Amino acid sequence: MLMLSLVLGGAETEPFHLEVLADPVMGMEAGVRDVGSVEAVFSVATDALARRFTLDESRWSGKVLGVASRLATMALIELPLAELLATFEHEVFGHGARRREFGDWPSYQFRIPFPYSLLEPAHDYSGLTVYVREARGSAERLMGAAGGLEAEHFAAYWIEARALREDEVSVGRLLHYGLARVSYFERLLDPHPLGSLSGTAGDLDQYEQGLHRQFNLDDTSGGRLSQMVTRSMLASLIDPFFWRSLWDGVVGHLWFGARHVQPLRFTIGQFWWFVGTRFNLTPFGPEHTLDVFIGHDQALLDVYLRVGTSGLASYFGAGARMFDVSLTPSLSLGGEIHAWSQPLLLFEYRGAFDAPQSFGFSAAVEAEWHPLGRLGLVARFGAKSRGVLMGQPAGEGVFGFAGVSFR
Repeated sequence: MLMLSLVLGGAETEPFHLEVLADPVMGMEAGVRDVGSVEAVFSVATDALARRFTLDESRWSGKVLGVASRLATMALIELPLAELLATFEHEVFGHGARRREFGDWPSYQFRIPFPYSLLEPAHDYSGLTVYVREARGSAERLMGAAGGLEAEHFAAYWIEARALREDEVSVGRLLHYGLARVSYFERLLDPHPLGSLSGTAGDLDQYEQGLHRQFNLDDTSGGRLSQMVTRSMLASLIDPFFWRSLWDGVVGHLWFGARHVQPLRFTIGQFWWFVGTRFNLTPFGPEHTLDVFIGHDQALLDVYLRVGTSGLASYFGAGARMFDVSLTPSLSLGGEIHAWSQPLLLFEYRGAFDAPQSFGFSAAVEAEWHPLGRLGLVARFGAKSRGVLMGQPAGEGVFGFAGVSFR
């Protein structure tokens, strides 16, 4: 009841958009958006609490207390919550979603987030996906290993697009975004990158081992493979939204107390635009995407180019996505189209390394209808050929989800 009253109380001044989406296979996009709705509820609740406990920061004593209270709130509430949601997203809608595509419905184990994890026995994981069976082929193994990182980076993309469209982003979403963009960066500090391919370790080690087998590399190439993945991950931080988010989180929130900040957008006449980047691990190696966002009011178009950077294969693509164009006060539509060239994913074969080059496509439409005012319906329907597309199923066929929406 306390959470409900805080949300409803906060909703009077802080508008928010909630979705509860159902996907038969609990796919990545529907799951990421559901996690975002949970995050929105907690954000409104913490906003309401913050409004009830304000300090006069016109003097240095008040400023010190204000900064200290925000640091404590971030360390004890907001960061643990962001870590918990990101870990859930990583395991259930990352590793889990990719393996469910192949009929494997895994189980999960979670550890309470830091700093509360200091109170329990030590573990070497914050979340763990327990598969029912071994992967049947190299494509399944690679997509499963990389699925957790993919889900986090897809969530980062979704947070960025929504922030640009709504011209604001909450502190909670910024923390989630930041954790997603630097996920596994602690492994880059390891002075002993994967050299021998023995044993099992974290997701990146398993991913690199899978690449090594997929492309039939010699035994001396393990270190070079690790360095290539490391350089690609570091290059993923060439992103203005990431660095602006860091500034907004440290200066805007901790120093000035802002709980919602406006993302950087560039204006040309009645339109605005922004350039962002994305990162993904594919069965062919790392992939980088350049997004060009163009908007008018709350209409948003993303046009992108993506290219593989591993040097192990040729893979690239392009596409566009339109977010929620309002046709009437109660009806909005969105759509997307994608095309790519990449090696064919050979799910049926266990030892095929030289897959033929294949062209693929994907298209989808989405509608949101609010006949009852705030409460509405959401549905998405699409079709695609076999191929890697961030956040979407890897196989060919139709896909989609449906659910309810509350504005």
